[in-house]
Amino acid sequence: MKVDLIQSDCVVANHARWRVVHELFERLRHAPRNMWHAELNAVAPGDPALAYEVLSLLVADESVEESQVES
Repeated sequence: MKVDLIQSDCVVANHARWRVVHELFERLRHAPRNMWHAELNAVAPGDPALAYEVLSLLVADESVEESQVES
């Protein structure tokens, strides 16, 4: 039963983290690229993994948008 509580806590933590990643992505996706790092450092200075997750999504989104413009 203790394992169930630990797994439940992990699910809740992962869901909360995804919400933060998603919110940051949505906030920055239309911001100029040169503002991304400063904003991420201001919001989550001690969490480089969070910044990496958001930056990965931003770069992927940027590539999708560029490929749609070229088509």
